[in-house]
Order: sequence, then C-alpha cells, then structure tokens
Amino acid sequence: MKSNVQSEDSPRLVEGIHLVLSIVMLFSMGACAVNKSVPLDQGFWDDNKPVVGVVLVSVPDPEVTVKISSTTPFGRQKTMVMSRRYDQDFDEEPSVLRDQRRLWHYLNSHEIKAFAGLKDIFAQGLDARGFRVVAIDEYIDLNLLPRFTPPASTHARKDYRGMSQAKGLDLLIVLNVQKYGTYCGYLDQRNISTGVTAAITGEMVDMRTNRLLWRRAHRAGWDCESASSGCDEPETYPQILKELGNALSEAAAGAADDFFSGAPQ
Repeated sequence: MKSNVQSEDSPRLVEGIHLVLSIVMLFSMGACAVNKSVPLDQGFWDDNKPVVGVVLVSVPDPEVTVKISSTTPFGRQKTMVMSRRYDQDFDEEPSVLRDQRRLWHYLNSHEIKAFAGLKDIFAQGLDARGFRVVAIDEYIDLNLLPRFTPPASTHARKDYRGMSQAKGLDLLIVLNVQKYGTYCGYLDQRNISTGVTAAITGEMVDMRTNRLLWRRAHRAGWDCESASSGCDEPETYPQILKELGNALSEAAAGAADDFFSGAPQ
C-alpha cells in the first residue's frame, strides 16, 4: 500500500500535480516525428481485386519514463527515460531509479500478447469486405530497407518494392509501433501516478510505385487505477503489462477506424 499524503501537503496541490504529471508524461512518451496524414480515397472500396499484405515493423523496446516533482521550495523537477540503453546515476535517486529499472526489466522480459493481434484488426476487416489478404508473419526492419527519394510528398520514405516478403502483393499495409511504455509520476520519493501509452502509425503503399495511398498515426494512453498498479509495487506489474497491451490495441484500432471509416458495411 502507498503511504498517505503527509499532513502538510495540500490535497488540492497533490491533485493538481497528479493531473499535470499525467498530461506531461503522456505527451512526452507519445512524442515522435508525426508524418502528415494521407486520407484513403473512397474509390479504394470499389475494387477488391488487389492483393493486400499486412505487416508489422520490428517493435522497439518499451520505455519507462519517470518525472519527479519536489515539495521543497527550491526543489527541481527531473524527467528520466529508460529504454535499452540507460546511463542514469543510480546513486543520485536510488529508490525511484530502482523502481524504474525494475519495471523496465519486467516489461522487456514479458511478452505483450497484443502485438500478435495488431495485424488482425486490418486483415479481418479487409477479408470481410472481399479482399484477398496476406498477413506477413515476419517483422520488417525499416533500417534494412533502402531510402526512397520521392518525386512527391505522397510517396513512402522507405522503398518497399523490393521486399522479398511482399512478392505477389499489389498493396501493403505497414503498421509501425513508434513508442510504447509506462510513465511514472513521483512527488519527492513517493509514486503518485502510473500510466501507459502507445503510438502507432499505419500506412498503405502501392507496391508498384511506392506511392502512399493512406497514412494515419494514432496514440492511446491513460492513468492506471492507483489501487491496482504502481511503478513502485512489483506485484502489480502484471496489471501494468495488461494495461499496456490494451493501449497498443486501442492505438491500432484508432488507426483502423480511420482506414475503414468509408468502407461499406
């Protein structure tokens, strides 16, 4: 159980800090280079003959972001992000960084089942509308694809046309998990908020011309219930992992809602 707020803390102050931390951490975790959306031409749904592939980009490591606020008059705020490589001074903030490191290792060593279903959201929706769909099992590494010099901004930045996994495809839907992880808000050394966030970009590419036919980015995130999850409570990490999977599914569903918004019912 978390300790009670000290008597000198104003409840209104703590609630305000909690809200600010949640908002700031959500945007700091979800911040990424956001490409301009490309709406899907509604004429796409008039012809279901093209073979459409769906693939997931290699997933990055989870991140655990910590923001520490101080109740002391001259206390300074700190923000620390932990991913695969971290160089924090663990002697400087021993208890908070211990929580951060412990949570990161838990997330990184446990499977998030939601990844397996991200492609299904698109594959099943297209199949239900009569399209021939190929769900590609292998992840693709964008770093291994050549850069495409587009004649216009409506083309993909990577050249997907030479992908061995995409032979025989007319169109390819690429799902890219930009970031995902947790954010932990601390007041001094006390964890007062815990949340999850995920950001996914989806795009559909013409495999003959590398032209973008659709692109949409979507973020999802929320505070976890303090009674059931906490960055400083390892016994609640399974619940945080579950919440993170839900955030990934919701982010993918948000992109899919845009893709299928003009589809026949």
